[in-house]
Amino acid sequence: MRGSMVDIQSTTAEIRRGKKKIEDSRRNHREKYNGLAYFNSYNSSRRCKHRRPKRYPQEVVRLIAKKRTFWKKRTLRPNDLRIRWKYRECVNALRSSCRRLVRDKEESIVDANNLGTFYRYVNQQLTLRGNIEALVGSAGQLITSEGQKADMFNVYFGSVCITDNDINPRCPVSEITSVLEIVNKKSSIR
Repeated sequence: MRGSMVDIQSTTAEIRRGKKKIEDSRRNHREKYNGLAYFNSYNSSRRCKHRRPKRYPQEVVRLIAKKRTFWKKRTLRPNDLRIRWKYRECVNALRSSCRRLVRDKEESIVDANNLGTFYRYVNQQLTLRGNIEALVGSAGQLITSEGQKADMFNVYFGSVCITDNDINPRCPVSEITSVLEIVNKKSSIR
């Protein structure tokens, strides 16, 4: 941005001195701008190619759309039990379809017998999903700040967990009376 500002300042200074005509400077800036816009659009499209949106099976897409329409109908007529039941059936079908989708994906990862694929999937599942939602305190107040949430969890886990009293339990001393002599080993381990 700084380079383009310098160009504008130098061009306006040349126009004031009479070295350039206004039409020439406009044409020059238009050409630079069009080239810059093409360059930015080209680079941005190349940068984002590896990030594709999630693609769901057609069944899941249809169920999501059906759920959305039932939700709109339900908000218009909240006391209609038939719409409520249809909405619940649609939600349950969508939930089971999504679970089946995840199960099939996990089965394909296990069947692939590829350790790298397995660890990549596990690491994707271990990533942080988002912030902790608002909590309700002991007096019923809404807790939204991160510090107050941390203090609340600290108080709770401090009351639940056992503190160490530096006393080791006594274990009875026993002598080893038998020795394992034979170890059975399976020939094929999966």
